[in-house]
Amino acid sequence: MHRYRGFLTVSIVFLLGFSTARAADYGSVYSLRGWGLTRFTAGPRAAGMGGVSLATISSRYLNNHNPAQFGALLDVRTTASFFSQRLGVSAKEGFFRSYYSNFNSVAAGFPIKRNVGVQFGIVPETISGFRLESKFSLNNFSYTKSIEKKGGLNTFYFGVGAKILPGFYLGSRVDFLFGKIVEKWALDFENPSFDDGKNTFSTKAWGLNIGVGTVVQPTSWLSVGASFWPSRRMRMQSEKKYYRPQITETVSKNWTYPAKYGGGIAVTLGKKWLMGLDYWTEQWSKFRIEGAANSEMSDENRISVGIEMSGSRDRYASFLKKISLRAGYYTHELNVLGFKGNDKVTENVGTFGLGFPFDRGMGSIDFAIEAGTRGKTSVNLYKESIFRFILFVTGGEHWFVRHKK
Repeated sequence: MHRYRGFLTVSIVFLLGFSTARAADYGSVYSLRGWGLTRFTAGPRAAGMGGVSLATISSRYLNNHNPAQFGALLDVRTTASFFSQRLGVSAKEGFFRSYYSNFNSVAAGFPIKRNVGVQFGIVPETISGFRLESKFSLNNFSYTKSIEKKGGLNTFYFGVGAKILPGFYLGSRVDFLFGKIVEKWALDFENPSFDDGKNTFSTKAWGLNIGVGTVVQPTSWLSVGASFWPSRRMRMQSEKKYYRPQITETVSKNWTYPAKYGGGIAVTLGKKWLMGLDYWTEQWSKFRIEGAANSEMSDENRISVGIEMSGSRDRYASFLKKISLRAGYYTHELNVLGFKGNDKVTENVGTFGLGFPFDRGMGSIDFAIEAGTRGKTSVNLYKESIFRFILFVTGGEHWFVRHKK
């Protein structure tokens, strides 16, 4: 127990320290729209497999996208993750780079009895972080106009999963969504005779949602999974601060969080090979604030495929034979429209991952690399070249083993 606590403390300190070495320095230009881009964080195995997660059952890796899988836990598991992203942004006006790195998520799960497990954690739901500015001239007086947006939604969840019958898992997850978006509009004049202007708009949001999931294994080599979160009314508080004249307005409103659902299939070949296919959709076009739609939002759709060659679980095998290899691909229609009106923005990304076990297989260090593109200059005004690095540190411990007297 003491050794495990030490490992967990060191891992979390390492991840937090690594994330602050290069803190948020803006993300995607498309995150300026709506509530920001959704963040897809399933688990250590899924990250290297293109996000495939809905039908995979594992007692070794935590996975939050389908609560039915919580029932497969055999011992206490904890996972913390770090996320780093580098974007190359192309536009007709030129090319620039943006960076984002931060601590990403944390989760813990444990069995409460045979074939019943619980899991809880914090994961990002959406993220916004970017700054755009342009220079203008009026009667030979130069000024800069800028817009900056930061923040996003997070989810704290708690769920229960169980193996109801042989080959049949069922689970439910309660989510508490919370977060804040801050948007700043500014005018900066080079001539000190003019007063600069700055307006700030901030929005806090919170609310509860409940999702369900299931996994069915009709044979030993085939799994089918699905999960569903219904649309739910939540609360938000908006604050507007105007620089000229100095006015602050605060108002509370209802907003509708969109429904999301997905389904997947996984095939196991022998003891080493796992292949899967997932489809996810989230109905952001039905996002409403007091019944009013947001013209920047669009339905989100994602198709993922992935494959894993799992490492040996034999404690006497060589270290190289214990390493798990993963690869995948996904195509993802974003939850926001581009900057030309009703134009969809699509990501096409390939993934690669490795898993390194330690502590006699109880723990693992897993990382994934993602590379691809988002948007097109001809259609969406901006094209982003994506390179992401995701690191997971997972630990396990037999806390509830009963020894014979």
